[in-house]
Amino acid sequence: MPRRIVVFDTNIYYELSEATAIELRSRERRAGAVGCASVLVALELLSHLDDPDDRKFDVCLKALRALRAHVSIWSYGEQIPFFGTARDALSREWFGRPDPALRELSDGLGDLVIRAASPGGTSDSSVRTGCSHIREFISANERRFSDGISLLVEKFADVADDAGVPIDKRGLAKAQHAFHRDHGLRYAAETIAGAIAARVNQQLPPVDLPRYADRVLEVMPVAASFLRNELRRFTADAADPHVDGNANSVWDLEHCGHVSRAISAIDSQLLGNATPLLITNDRRIRVAARDVHHEDLVLDRTGYEEALSADASA
Repeated sequence: MPRRIVVFDTNIYYELSEATAIELRSRERRAGAVGCASVLVALELLSHLDDPDDRKFDVCLKALRALRAHVSIWSYGEQIPFFGTARDALSREWFGRPDPALRELSDGLGDLVIRAASPGGTSDSSVRTGCSHIREFISANERRFSDGISLLVEKFADVADDAGVPIDKRGLAKAQHAFHRDHGLRYAAETIAGAIAARVNQQLPPVDLPRYADRVLEVMPVAASFLRNELRRFTADAADPHVDGNANSVWDLEHCGHVSRAISAIDSQLLGNATPLLITNDRRIRVAARDVHHEDLVLDRTGYEEALSADASA
């Protein structure tokens, strides 16, 4: 059983070629690590491959080929192993049902990755159709996320008041301060708990919400920290959640669900005693991890390669 299961963010694959991905994979094996793909990364890359005129077509195709070279395995044919999230683990723990969005997205996704990354694969009409559907899915979810963030920000005055920081003419600065406190972290955890329930058509009784929020903070604190920080940013900076650079925060939030010290206790069949790591150059994700003392589970590429060297020589 590997000591570490490693998930790369999209920005890491942008930096890799197939050759460097294969070399990195060899180093991981020597260090007792194994790479797994993120459903979200695969979706993001594929969403740009339905149209050769897409400005990110070439860089995303190169990154997808690096992803395939990094994680693919052979078991009755080539397969792409995908790593689950703490959100999915909590859905199964609480309701006995997996996160339907994750299951729906991952069905057939590995095959699409392999076909699109193969020579001439993006010329296949069925591959382009699949990528086009993914592009539509991503756009729809970014709109839903942005609408949801807008509603949460609108409710923030009440949250700030509960935290003892009422909104006044200097409300932006005070709002930022309120979300920086533990109250904002709990508010984010309660929001995530409610969202997990909603995905399986469940509603958490208000009296039980604190208990579910406690579990979110135990199992996926980095996601709660990231959401807290984003809500603080949208509120304090009066940022528009519907702008492209903000709308895709939904995927960064989902990436944070890969980071957990407790997930192996829930999903021990997959992880055993392995430690899941997220490798990303995204500063906001790393700051969110640092804020809840999980910075050792979220590394940038330089830090990760240093860790591999240290493990290999141990």
